[in-house]
Amino acid sequence: MRLRRAALGWTALVLAGCWRFCGFAAAPKLPKSSHRPKQELGQSPLEASWRCYLSDPNTIEKIFRSFRSGAASNAVVELGPGLGALTRLLAAEFPTMVAVEVDSRAVEALARDLPKLRVRHQDLLQLDHREMRQELGDRLSVVANLPYSITTEALLSLVRSPRAVRYALVMVQKEAAERIVAAEGSKDYGPLSVMLQLFTRPRQLYLVPATAFYPQPKVTSAMVELDFLAEEEMPEVDSAMLLEVVKECFRQRKRALRHSLKAYLQQRRLALPARWAKLRAERLKPGEFLELARQLQ
Repeated sequence: MRLRRAALGWTALVLAGCWRFCGFAAAPKLPKSSHRPKQELGQSPLEASWRCYLSDPNTIEKIFRSFRSGAASNAVVELGPGLGALTRLLAAEFPTMVAVEVDSRAVEALARDLPKLRVRHQDLLQLDHREMRQELGDRLSVVANLPYSITTEALLSLVRSPRAVRYALVMVQKEAAERIVAAEGSKDYGPLSVMLQLFTRPRQLYLVPATAFYPQPKVTSAMVELDFLAEEEMPEVDSAMLLEVVKECFRQRKRALRHSLKAYLQQRRLALPARWAKLRAERLKPGEFLELARQLQ
């Protein structure tokens, strides 16, 4: 064990030396707690909160560089920072950033390791993005390692207030990334695809292996970039109503809209325009859902 630690230590020194020799500025050191989540939280993170924590320094550095190159403002918000593995790098680059964390033990660790960091002890699903934009003075640049169980809900919360966000870099399960970028007619195409493609330009960047986390999940993750439209390009529509219509359409994705929307229309005493009656949700482009929602508004 000692020989192994010594070898790892020499490897780190060599890499650090090469980094400086090549003319790159040294990245801030990661907080010690970010590499030992089990010891820090007192129990297995999986047992404690069903979360997996980033622990691989190379992956953390790669994500940081991706966000730094894509962030459209200094109004930076990190959702779910955990023990601060990525936060340490972000805070050095964006000192006015805000971290939103629900785990009280992680909040304590962040306060100890990064005393100048602004931390909100809050469920990210309860975050008011419009209020946060007002507080930080600009459209938000968001970075998030999303718990897989709330991925869809968390992403849809961003497009409920699309003018509050300008850019987002999110880590999601590989299958969720495929749904985000899916085209109409594919098996992965659904409400998440439609909503994100209407308000953002989504792009899958790269995969993140299970070995980059502690504990290791049984799935592969992916980094997805969401470049939100400029405010003047944003669709003029009630996003909550649009989402409701889209979800209703996909409840029976292979059936004609006159069937899948029947209950929705009856409850609101609405009539479906004839041109939509025989169309199916899985074949509609995002822009067509927008047109349909406007006609039903």
